[in-house]
Amino acid sequence: MTDIAGWWPLLNEQIRRVIVNGLWSPIAPFSLGEIERIGGRAADDDYWVRGDVNAYLPQAAVLWIT
Repeated sequence: MTDIAGWWPLLNEQIRRVIVNGLWSPIAPFSLGEIERIGGRAADDDYWVRGDVNAYLPQAAVLWIT
């Protein structure tokens, strides 16, 4: 399972809250690790939008959340 619909419900509620409250903010390395641990995309996957050295949710994922 790699799409957000598969891993989002399994993600810790506190991490989900942080992501929702900062939708256009970088995803913390710890959160990326947790997403990968539960079956989401790896931190180095092209799925993530890259800006400087940070990873961000792609627009499709943001739209899915909202």
